Amino acid sequence: MFQLHTEQKNLQFELSIHTTVPSYIVSDESKIRQILINLLGNAVKFTEKGGIFLRVNVLKSKSLDTYLIFEVEDTGIGIAEDEIEKVFKPFEQTKETESHLGGTGLGLPICKEYAHLLKGKINLYSKKGKGSLFRVEIQYKEGHVENIEEKQKKGHFIGLEKGQPPKRILVVEDIPESRRLLIRLLESVGFDVRGANNGQDAIETCEFFQPHLIWMDIQMPVMDGIEATKRIKNTEIGKHTIIIALSASTFEDDRKHFIENGCDDFLSKPYQEDDIFEMIRKYLSVDYIYKDNNVSDQSQIDNDLSDDTLPTDMMNDIPIDWVKSLYHNVMTLRLNDTLDHIKKISNKYPDLARKLAKKVNDFKFDDIQDWIKSVKR
Repeated sequence: MFQLHTEQKNLQFELSIHTTVPSYIVSDESKIRQILINLLGNAVKFTEKGGIFLRVNVLKSKSLDTYLIFEVEDTGIGIAEDEIEKVFKPFEQTKETESHLGGTGLGLPICKEYAHLLKGKINLYSKKGKGSLFRVEIQYKEGHVENIEEKQKKGHFIGLEKGQPPKRILVVEDIPESRRLLIRLLESVGFDVRGANNGQDAIETCEFFQPHLIWMDIQMPVMDGIEATKRIKNTEIGKHTIIIALSASTFEDDRKHFIENGCDDFLSKPYQEDDIFEMIRKYLSVDYIYKDNNVSDQSQIDNDLSDDTLPTDMMNDIPIDWVKSLYHNVMTLRLNDTLDHIKKISNKYPDLARKLAKKVNDFKFDDIQDWIKSVKR
């Protein structure tokens, strides 16, 4: 992901993983990933010469809790001692970072909050003009290889086993790109899917669609997911409808609040495809066909909508200014700006826009960078 950044600035990048670090852990993958993206992104942004160093180790405390240790060190502009605490406050910036490249000042506060949610902490050691070292400690439990390998052997979901009764699913999400992405994903394996852009729309859709399962975003305009869930569950049909909350929140009190107000389960954003399908299997008892299985209908595999390979056949038709702007947003790791930019081509190139949006939501910026580099003009 950061290879192009370091190559362009002629910076050294060194990764060191201690032999005691386990191959598998139980933790929140998306939050660990976002912490590292923010810290490495800042390291590259504020370093003009020298290098970036990522070291990974483990620590066992006196209470026998185990911690995963990440150290991100750079030889960049550094931070004055009297401004170190300032960088962890929302919308606050040091004089060096503000004058250097600007920004919102939210990246490090988010890292601190995520580390806290993972029962850990983040510390900063820095000297102005010499560089910075961020040390992140995250509590974890060691994973079991059997569970992970079993999941990997199943392969990609490409369809529903024949002979099963049809299942109707409603996706309630106010962000059009996210709603369409999840709808396309579910339709690709054979579910009957409808979409709603807020809680009120969801209630009205339920009256005629009568879904078996609802993916309910919590934060929405007009009517939020909690109020919509309570109203749907108070209907005769809604009593038998599974409602799964979708939220970026990971606070245990929030999860409890969702369940107490009628939701049957909860899935944290950003979610993975496997999590979506496994949750549906859990509540609707469906059986899937996997890409790695011996499926006689090869065309079903070839037309698999879960394929996220970025197409190159229309490259010469896409305006070069649009490609350059996309590259800038990706290089600076601006998720929302990147999604807004992708939206501009969704009408003319819907398949490309869908795949690009999925890459962004999965943090696969390196795939987008490689795709942009393939443009020959």
